Amino acid sequence: MTIKNIDVLTHVYIDPETVEEMSEADEHTKLIQYLTTLLEWLYRDRDWYILSNIKIIRRDPAIRQDIAPDIAIVKNITLPITPPNIPLSSWRIGQPNRPAPAVVFEVASKATWRNDINVKINEYRLLGVNEYFAYDPYTPALWAINGVHLRGWRYIGGQAQELTLDARGWMRSEELDGWLVPDGKFLRLYNNQGHRYLSQGEEEHQARLQEHQARLQERQARIQEHRARLQERQTAERQLAAERLARQTAERRLAELEAKLRELE
Repeated sequence: MTIKNIDVLTHVYIDPETVEEMSEADEHTKLIQYLTTLLEWLYRDRDWYILSNIKIIRRDPAIRQDIAPDIAIVKNITLPITPPNIPLSSWRIGQPNRPAPAVVFEVASKATWRNDINVKINEYRLLGVNEYFAYDPYTPALWAINGVHLRGWRYIGGQAQELTLDARGWMRSEELDGWLVPDGKFLRLYNNQGHRYLSQGEEEHQARLQEHQARLQERQARIQEHRARLQERQTAERQLAAERLARQTAERRLAELEAKLRELE
């Protein structure tokens, strides 16, 4: 398969169709960046490596193939892949420390969606991939199959078997040991307990939010404590005032009785 590189040119005038294409490319890029960031963070402690838009090459007598998936996950490798500060230019299957990807993701676009759910199913089978997922982040869906935005295949015995969504609309990934969940423009990953995996940025944001909530709760507790002390003080002051009034009343009554006693005498 020939991989075409598209150069984005800057013009003074951009017509509406170009704006629409740029917007589409932006959504396409955002999802790829999100998934790449999530997967890199989630599997950072494993011997996995996340490829994004890197040409994968397989060369053997029967197969000569070049393909650059949006995202590919390779397992059981030795890190680091390249020396420091040297970018990875391609992934040549069969070379030392270069296994075939275990999982591949493609994000649909108007230019690629037909290949994503047709041609690439067989291409990734030949590449030796274990699971292949294609996601359409657009509404309405580009491939418009009953509104289904996520499709997936698992290769068993050299054959592609299409995966199905469960009653929740989730799709199981055995390779990732989790669930893929469509979420509008995003594709989320959940664990087996039904909790969504978070990227590093999301975890840090959640930690800051929890810290802020803890400080807020602490502040509210201090305010409540202050109010309780104030109420106790006010109660004590009212009690003292009542005691003073009672004492003054008793003293006044005693004075009146003493005055009457003197009159009688």
